[in-house]
Amino acid sequence: MLQAPKEGSRATAASPADSTRVGGRGTGRRVVVAMLLGYLALLMALGGFDQWQRLGSVPVAPPLTPSFVDTRVITSAWECQQRDLDVLKTNPCDPWHRPMNYPRIWLAPAIFGITQEATVALGLAVGAIFCVSFLALIGRPSLLEGVAYGLALVSPAVMLGLGVGNVDLLIFALIVGALALLRRSRRSRVLAHGLFLVVAVLKLYPVLAWAVLLRQRRSLRAILPLVILFALYLAATWGDIAAIRAATPQMDVFSYGAQIGVEQLDRNGIIPLVTAAASPVIAAAALSLACGAWLWRGRRSAGAGAFAGSVEVDAFVAGAAIYVGTFMVAQNFDYRLVFLLLTLPQLLAWCDQPRAVPVPVPRLTLIAVFAALWLGEPFSSNGLHTEEIANWFLFLSLGSALAALLLPRGLGRSALGRVAIRGGGHRPGVTVTAANRTQQLPKRAPADP
Repeated sequence: MLQAPKEGSRATAASPADSTRVGGRGTGRRVVVAMLLGYLALLMALGGFDQWQRLGSVPVAPPLTPSFVDTRVITSAWECQQRDLDVLKTNPCDPWHRPMNYPRIWLAPAIFGITQEATVALGLAVGAIFCVSFLALIGRPSLLEGVAYGLALVSPAVMLGLGVGNVDLLIFALIVGALALLRRSRRSRVLAHGLFLVVAVLKLYPVLAWAVLLRQRRSLRAILPLVILFALYLAATWGDIAAIRAATPQMDVFSYGAQIGVEQLDRNGIIPLVTAAASPVIAAAALSLACGAWLWRGRRSAGAGAFAGSVEVDAFVAGAAIYVGTFMVAQNFDYRLVFLLLTLPQLLAWCDQPRAVPVPVPRLTLIAVFAALWLGEPFSSNGLHTEEIANWFLFLSLGSALAALLLPRGLGRSALGRVAIRGGGHRPGVTVTAANRTQQLPKRAPADP
C-alpha cells in the first residue's frame, strides 16, 4: 500500500519500520497480475477487445464497434473541434453522433491535431495507467488478500470501464497519486491539493473525494481555497454543465443510484406514487437515520483528525465519499464503482479485527462491495435487483463510517473505543484500545507535515 511518511507515523500504533504485511514479498500482487492477465487472455481468445460483452462486462449485444466507445466520444470531439463545431451540442464526427458529455477542458488536446485513429492507443493507455495505480494502491498484499483484490479488479463493473475506455479510470489513478502525495511533505501536499482540484474540474463528481481533506488539521484553511476556485469554475461553466447533463445517457441496466431502487419500488407497487425526483430526499433521510443510530451506539472514532498518517484510511474516506455522494444524487454507470477499490485495503484490515471499527458490520460491508462490483442485470428478482439491495446496504454502511470518521468527536456515547487500523507487527491490522490510547496515539492528531 502507499506508505505514509515517517514524519506522520506518530498517528499510527506502530512505526513504518516495524510494519510487515502477512504474506508479503509480493505474493498477493503476483496473484492479482495473474488474474488480470488470465482475464485478458480469455478476452483475446474470444475475439479481442470487441468481445467484452461476452464476459458480462459491456451491456450490449452485438458488440459496439469501433471499440472503446467512451474514449471515442472524446477523440471524435477533437476532430470536430478542429472544424470549429460546438461538440457539446452536436458531434457528427462520432460514429453514433453523440455530443461530448465532458467539460470543455477535455478539448484542449485538439490543438495537437489528434484524431480518432488514436482511440485504441489512448484507451489502452488509460487502462494501463489504471492497473498500475491499483497495484500501487494495494502494495504487497498477502495471498488471500491478493485473491480478493484480483476478484475486485476483474469484476464486471471494473471491466466495464476498461471495455469502454472510460476516463473514470484515469480519475482513479489521479486520486491515488493525490493520496500518495498528501502526507509526504508540505510541498507534496500542495501538489496533492492541486490534483484534487484537477480531478474535480475534469469530471465534477470527484469533488466528493475532498472529504479526505477534512482529515487534516486546519482543514478549513486547507480546503477553502479549493472551494473558492471550484465555485468560480462552476459559475463560469454552468451552461456547459447543463448541456453535459442533458447529453449523458441514463440506463437502469449496469447502473447504480438511489433513483433506480426508488423507481423499482414504484413499478412493483411496493411504494407506489414515489417519483424519481424524491430519491435524493429518501436516500438522505435513510442515511441520516443510519448515521444517527450508529453514532448513538457509541461506535465513534476520535474524529476527523484520527489516524492522520494513515494513507489507507484516507483512501477509504475518498472512495466511500465518492460512492455515497454519487449514489444519493445521480444515476451512474457501474464503471464508477471502481472507486470502491479505494476502500478495500482498510476494509480488509477492519474485517480482520471487526470489533469497534468505524464501519458497521465490516465483513458484511465487504461482501456488499463485491456484490455491487459483480452483480448486475442478470441477477434480478421480482422486486429489487440483488445488486440494488447490496448498493443500498453499502450506501448506508459507508455513509455511517464517513460520519464516524469525519464528524467532530464526542457525538457518540464513547470517545474512541477499540479501533483497528492498518499498521505494524505481523498482522494486517493493529488494535488500539481506549486503555492504551495515551501510549499508542497522541492525545490530539499531529500536525500535517
